[in-house]
Amino acid sequence: MSNRLKNYEYLRRNAWNGLWSKRILAELGFLLEVSAAEENSLDGQLLPVVDSLLEGYRRENAITADMARAAEEALLPLSAAPSGPRGCGA
Repeated sequence: MSNRLKNYEYLRRNAWNGLWSKRILAELGFLLEVSAAEENSLDGQLLPVVDSLLEGYRRENAITADMARAAEEALLPLSAAPSGPRGCGA
């Protein structure tokens, strides 16, 4: 596992237990794979979201629905951008 994914993998192991946590972690996992395929081009937008979720998880011992919604909102520009990940936008 690369260092860039350490926080994501931690969350995947420890917080994969509810609808909202599974949903946002699955979305992030997909986008991190797309980023890796495109020379980590999306990491600047994705890794801060992962870090924010990790901070919230450590504080609440869970990824709450509010945390997941905030993370999804932070990721919205990626799906709407014409130059976003292939297959993920207009």
